[in-house]
Amino acid sequence: MLRNGDLKEYFKPRELSIGPIYAADPGLFKKELKLKLVAHFISDQSDRTGDDLLEEIKNNIVDIKSYFDNKVIESYSSLFLDGCAMLGFIHIYMTRNLNAFNISNGQAFLIQQDLFLFENQIPYRVLEVLMWLDKKSRDETRDWEEEFLRFLRMSNVIAPNDSRNAMDKRFFHHEVSGTNKKPVHILDLNRRLLLPRDDSLSDDNKFLTLCHLRLPTLVVDDSTTRKLFNLASYEMCLPPDLEDCWVTSYINLLDLLIDSEQDVKDLRAVDIVRNCLSSDIEVAQLIDNKGSHCFTPSGDTYEHVKGEIEKHYKRKCAIWVAQICQTHFSSPWTIIALFVATTLHALTAIQTWFAVHPKN
Repeated sequence: MLRNGDLKEYFKPRELSIGPIYAADPGLFKKELKLKLVAHFISDQSDRTGDDLLEEIKNNIVDIKSYFDNKVIESYSSLFLDGCAMLGFIHIYMTRNLNAFNISNGQAFLIQQDLFLFENQIPYRVLEVLMWLDKKSRDETRDWEEEFLRFLRMSNVIAPNDSRNAMDKRFFHHEVSGTNKKPVHILDLNRRLLLPRDDSLSDDNKFLTLCHLRLPTLVVDDSTTRKLFNLASYEMCLPPDLEDCWVTSYINLLDLLIDSEQDVKDLRAVDIVRNCLSSDIEVAQLIDNKGSHCFTPSGDTYEHVKGEIEKHYKRKCAIWVAQICQTHFSSPWTIIALFVATTLHALTAIQTWFAVHPKN
């Protein structure tokens, strides 16, 4: 992924900074807003005070600091502030209580995007500690999990469906509450929700024997560019021997399928693309822009799909040729007639040429 002037805007937060990278930018740190969100989150905790939560962060700071390079985090208070602000925003966003904090819908839309930027993250462990997830019963964590999962779905580039939603609930509980490797941050968790997890979900990523291509439905709106670029950038940092580049491979496949406005119309007709922009040509340009800036992963997870599409295309060409032969050359007389007609056309062309260019 190229980091040039044209792309920097997709990685920098526009409303609210989280974590150490943009903490020094006063226009993004927004301390007053953060303090309001922190106060809201703390007031919503019936059995804990702000001092209790700060003490929990302090007690887990060694574990939390392991996610950063040395000396990146000097104080646990900044993690406490950012973590409470994140959780406070998610709660008021999902409960539609933005007006109480003087946050407009436009600002909320940008903050929602900012929380999933690769350079605007804090460890998921911070959120886990603040929610006391490892100290609560299953019933106590269920409401929070459902609210958080709904927020993740709303921030995803893939359209939800009933079968995926049911799997997401089981998967989410397994990822955040089970013994599986915990998410690094919420961008990592959001990416994990995109990945196929069993045979039924992987059917969303197949070229089937009946020549039907199944892909997850991509929702294309004003935030899609930032979301895809940040997911792909995060994949670049993952160990190639442990993680497949599903998102990057998905972008490259869409770039292969979409070249024109008509391609977008065809994919909309089969619900592979859901266009929330003003025109199909904008979608085609958006996908072309993503594909031109995405690296080609060493292990393309859609390579088999591309191979099946190519086989089908070649087979389709052979079928077309066979159909033409069957329709137009089914008998020897048809072949003879074609030969005679071709010969007559050739003789007529020669005769015309000599009439226009007579010999001296």
